[in-house]
Amino acid sequence: MKSLEQAIADADTTRGGYNFVEAVKAAARAGYQPEAVPVSASVPAQDNFERVIYPHLNERIILHAASEKELDAKEAAVHASYAAKYAAK
Repeated sequence: MKSLEQAIADADTTRGGYNFVEAVKAAARAGYQPEAVPVSASVPAQDNFERVIYPHLNERIILHAASEKELDAKEAAVHASYAAKYAAK
């Protein structure tokens, strides 16, 4: 796999003008492939529901679940853990 700079350098750019642009485009298409964008591993494809909660001050948590019912359960668990954590102080 070539870098974009290498693909441009390999292009036949001696003709100039519009042909120069087309030569660069053709070289880039032939040899350049962008890096794959990583897919977030924390959000499985089947989790179609999302909720943002702020359990304590500015602490922000994003919950993902397959249903609203599951989101409610996750949110309740987070709030319970924060209540236990801050009740002891």
